[in-house]
Amino acid sequence: MNIFFVILVALISANVLAQSTGLEFKGVALGSTVSEFKEKHPVFYCKNNASGDALGDTHCGLWEEQKCLYESSAFTSKRDCRDSVTSAKTYANVPVKEITAIFYNDTLSMVQIKFSPDLYSLLYDAASTKHGEPVQEKTVHLQNRLGAIIENKVSEWKIGDNTIRIQKYTSNLDTGTVKIFRDAYFEEFKRRRSAKNNERAMDM
Repeated sequence: MNIFFVILVALISANVLAQSTGLEFKGVALGSTVSEFKEKHPVFYCKNNASGDALGDTHCGLWEEQKCLYESSAFTSKRDCRDSVTSAKTYANVPVKEITAIFYNDTLSMVQIKFSPDLYSLLYDAASTKHGEPVQEKTVHLQNRLGAIIENKVSEWKIGDNTIRIQKYTSNLDTGTVKIFRDAYFEEFKRRRSAKNNERAMDM
């Protein structure tokens, strides 16, 4: 058998495997560009941040219907915009509070989804069905304003160099989060934050 053919088949197989095992958000893989994300999810409104912003160069989110109107024709009504945004505000067929896609250097690096904590088990079951058992689960005890102890569950799945993390509660206890991210995301965040802190220190 031709050695070139063998190598070619191996490379194609490796590429297919990399694509099939990568993490995605509703059909858009981590690492995709802003335009690729918008093509798949046109209802999202994207805005650029200041150059070098630690929180990301571009954010795309399901924000107020005014943003929909801003990018739509003069004949689009507020009701049409509100309805289109509401219908897209789901993840795993679960209604969610907020979805934000974060891009570094025109690369989808994280998607953060906020949800009501009572829906945690539905999202956990959906992730387990798609990705198998989580590689890490932990329970952290939180305390509310009345002094009651609340169990906060955090579960993680690893797919290649990507992670999905589902956390039942954030610090305000009325919201949970799903974070789908490239593992390099936090390194880039730390690098940019450090650079900004150094800039501020030089101006003191």
